[in-house]
Amino acid sequence: MAWLTGWQYRKSHVINYATGAGTNYQVKVIAHYGSGTDSGADVYLNSKSRTDFGDIRFTDNDGTTLLDYWMESKTDSDNAVFWVEVADDLSTNPATIYIYYGKEDVTNASNGDATFLFYDHFLGTSLDLNKWVVRQGSVEVSNSELILTGTTSTRGLIDGLSSISINTALHTKVKGGGTTLKSHHFCSMRTSNNWSNRAGDIFGDPKENEFTYQTVKDGTTTSTSGIVLSSVTNYHIYKITWKTNESKFYQDNSLKVTHTTNVPEVDMVVVFYEGETNNQKCFVDWVFVRKYVDPEPSHGSWGSEEGIFISRLLSSRFGIIGIIQRLLSSLYSFLGFSITSVSTNIPRVIRTGENFVQLRCDWHDETDLSSSDYSCVFWVRDESNNIYGPYTGIITKEGPKEFNAIFDLDPNETFLLGNYDIKVEVTKYG
Repeated sequence: MAWLTGWQYRKSHVINYATGAGTNYQVKVIAHYGSGTDSGADVYLNSKSRTDFGDIRFTDNDGTTLLDYWMESKTDSDNAVFWVEVADDLSTNPATIYIYYGKEDVTNASNGDATFLFYDHFLGTSLDLNKWVVRQGSVEVSNSELILTGTTSTRGLIDGLSSISINTALHTKVKGGGTTLKSHHFCSMRTSNNWSNRAGDIFGDPKENEFTYQTVKDGTTTSTSGIVLSSVTNYHIYKITWKTNESKFYQDNSLKVTHTTNVPEVDMVVVFYEGETNNQKCFVDWVFVRKYVDPEPSHGSWGSEEGIFISRLLSSRFGIIGIIQRLLSSLYSFLGFSITSVSTNIPRVIRTGENFVQLRCDWHDETDLSSSDYSCVFWVRDESNNIYGPYTGIITKEGPKEFNAIFDLDPNETFLLGNYDIKVEVTKYG
């Protein structure tokens, strides 16, 4: 199977199917920097990733097709929480994905906009009017937060511009500027510019730490008041799940209320609405909407850690050559694995005009596997530092624990006369 170029390690993971999940379902994965037993959403990277988790990537079951993901949070050298958009249809069959790690020279590719149905992290200093419309008043964006400030005047009210269908979940990360958030709506979905249908709507009561949750269908309301939320002046993650005849509200995955009446099925938008007490603030770090079915796709098994090695010594064979004994330059890093020896006699070659070139790598592996447990790729570099390839070698098992890979090419098609370095990368899957 193919390997994501440049990454040193990976693990496979099965996502179990769930009726109605469909394609592009978002699942949570928690990556731990240290060692442990992989289980459920938790995977341990054995101190082989970057400490900031910026090298984490996810792929489809082919090992190379990148999947969109978003990093929700991280603690360096401890753990990071990711949401991964699984491309395969999870309605009737499980899907296998890969997590890759172990590459220093890459930047974090987290992308909430690509991962979710709707997303905003409120970057910059103003509201993104490609995502929101201001219905009345005004709101503030500062330090990557949406700031809702209560007022007895015209209260700021914004609707999202993305239409949201049933079978979705809304997540927000919110803290209060005080223990009362009277009339602040901070985790809510309604019909656009209309309160007569609400898939879920949480807002503050006059009492400290108490809140009301409402669902509204065609103007008829089901309301639960006196909901106690803990330490609202600290950041918490609030969630609404919405499906046919059911709306649930959570604080940090703790279920607070369930409504089974007056749950609408028409399309919604995300809404934020400022409170009615002067200067009473509510801070929103981020918001996203994802797909949701009940039960959700569950986490299956994790595969064992797989690694690649780049052979330390190379063997290249040409038709007629001049030989210069010189190892490859430091342009390429070399990694160890369970290979005990790799033969070499021509680490660098000279192209002399012959029509036939054969690139070859031989290795001995104490773990006696089959040729299908490896892949081998060659690259060629000229004196101007131009790199050609990759060229996939044909692997043969020559005997117990003995392997080689060969690739034939016609140098006249590409290469000028001169000196060339050869790089080979052998990937072990077994």
